[in-house]
Amino acid sequence: MNWTVWASVPVLIFVFWMYTSTLGASFPTLQNKRILLLIAHPDDEAMFFAPTLLALTRPERGNHVKILCLSSGDADGLGEIRKKELVKSGLQLGIGSKEDILVVEDKNFPDSMTVTWHPRLISNLLTTAFAPNMTSISSKEAPQATVDAIITFDAHGVSDHPNHKSLHDGAHTFLKALMHRHSGWECPVKLYTLTTTSIFRKYLSLLDAPITIIGAVVRKKELGGFPTPLLFVSSPVGYRTAQKAMTTAHESQMRWFRWGWISLSRYMVLNDLKKEKTAACFSSSRSAYIAQQAAKCAGEETHSNRKVSTKNRSQKPVPRAQGLHTMSSPPVLRLPVELHLEIVSLLDLSSKVNLAFTTRYFKSIIPPPTHVEFLAAEGTTWAKARQLYTCKGCIRFHHWKNFADDMRKGKWCRSGTQAHARFCLKCGVRDALYAPGTLLTICNRVNVLCSLCEILTDQIGDRDGRCAACSPGPSRNRNCGYFNNDDDDDWRPERASDRNHLRDMYDWSEEGRLHRY
Repeated sequence: MNWTVWASVPVLIFVFWMYTSTLGASFPTLQNKRILLLIAHPDDEAMFFAPTLLALTRPERGNHVKILCLSSGDADGLGEIRKKELVKSGLQLGIGSKEDILVVEDKNFPDSMTVTWHPRLISNLLTTAFAPNMTSISSKEAPQATVDAIITFDAHGVSDHPNHKSLHDGAHTFLKALMHRHSGWECPVKLYTLTTTSIFRKYLSLLDAPITIIGAVVRKKELGGFPTPLLFVSSPVGYRTAQKAMTTAHESQMRWFRWGWISLSRYMVLNDLKKEKTAACFSSSRSAYIAQQAAKCAGEETHSNRKVSTKNRSQKPVPRAQGLHTMSSPPVLRLPVELHLEIVSLLDLSSKVNLAFTTRYFKSIIPPPTHVEFLAAEGTTWAKARQLYTCKGCIRFHHWKNFADDMRKGKWCRSGTQAHARFCLKCGVRDALYAPGTLLTICNRVNVLCSLCEILTDQIGDRDGRCAACSPGPSRNRNCGYFNNDDDDDWRPERASDRNHLRDMYDWSEEGRLHRY
């Protein structure tokens, strides 16, 4: 009798598993969509998202799925090996080609259990990759992106890994940036996150399926092209495929505790995803509250410094509890961090830079401007008024005098086809853009990068490619104006023959120049 009961247990488990996977397939799913799986490390796709990949990459779904991994997992020096393992694992889990698997190598995204990646840097990366035309789209037009849905970890990161949690914040920041200036339009990208469960449920494997299915049935549903929730339950064949993706592809990561994970973890069998709410833009009440707080902070001292009139000077002051203003407005630094980030997202580049110089706190939450942001700000009124141009080498604004004349004209002008490849004089010399002996026109005056001493100077020698100090003959320079604009500084013959333009270039006033902080 006991033998019969024990023999029937595997059969019952198999029947229950097949029924559960069939029931999970009845839930609505994504079809004919461009989907991005955003992960932090190689092996995340197999350890956490295998059921999702196996379901969404089926040919009948018509989806185009890509994997973007923000680090190579080089904490143990195995970065190159793990990148190859990720490609092998992704192909086993249904990714169409290795070109759809991208690993980012960036010092801003280290593989660490203690480092939290900045959400704005993640947003900038996603913007460059999937919304490159965001800055050129008018606010009256709908925002555009080359991806329809992003799948990543939720705010708890499943394992509470700081890199996992950073992906959730970075994806939200990307969607906010995508909808900035596009109020009233629907966000073109939907965000789905993997639900984090308790430790007890995390290691129930298939036994967690009834709890998850009941939760998905009870949860508020949303149908259409982007339904929620999404439930994926792998069949025994799919479960074995996920295990092989770990054991045969990620061989460098198969330590003893990984065997326990692939055997007991629910995430190897089932995934439940929910669609995050992403506001098209800040709500009117939210924007009004931000504006109200800013106005209160600006006039915080006005009420306290108000003079008492002569008529009421002899009267006793009204107690604050009985007055109209029962408490003072909170200073800007006492506002929640979420409000700070929202306020920062509404600022232009110059305001962000100026705000970053006010306190260390704002400097820490505002990331350095990217080259794309500098190029976008180059066409603004304040940049044109101060005659600022962007340098690709040092990623900062410089005055026009810090560039060769050719770097500000033609295809290198503002909004030119090669504006993104503009270099200042210092970066041009440092990066060997200008070879020794090159003649450069700066402020309508010819300079030479000496082929011997490699000094950029306006004192040209009698031989080609040399400065006056390195040539035996007299200088070829004539007595003429040094600047072509309304500037009072004129060239004079008594200038030192070893005058170095690079040495003087950054001695001008800081006014009007924005540095990368």
